[in-house]
Amino acid sequence: MKLNIPKAIPTYANEPKHEIVKQNWEEIAKFHRDVWEKVARKLFVLIAIILELPENYLADAHAYDADSDDHLRYMIYNVRTQDEWDRAQAYSKGGHTDFGSLTLLFSQHVAGLQIRTPEGKWQYVKPVEGGITCNAADTLT
Repeated sequence: MKLNIPKAIPTYANEPKHEIVKQNWEEIAKFHRDVWEKVARKLFVLIAIILELPENYLADAHAYDADSDDHLRYMIYNVRTQDEWDRAQAYSKGGHTDFGSLTLLFSQHVAGLQIRTPEGKWQYVKPVEGGITCNAADTLT
């Protein structure tokens, strides 16, 4: 199951929402803002410092209250048998890269993120229990 949810700002107030999102909007909106303030913004500041850019360069470029393609994507992966994986490949587009700046993955019991090694092989990233996996996406790469 996949749900794309835009930021909780006035610009997107009238965007259509799945019924489950409507029912839980206050909690989702707070979580989205908290992830920005407590995780993403801090990562952007740290990355800017490492790159010797002005400290708020990336954070300002990704300001929460500004129009952007920033969104939450809720993806629930269920454990599959090998037969189910094999059958699903007919509908798969194969590996891809993430087009944005950062991808944050919150732990699940199933590995969903793959990285491409320098040799070009796709490899699963083991989720960290209770952690967040941070992937530098195409824009930052």
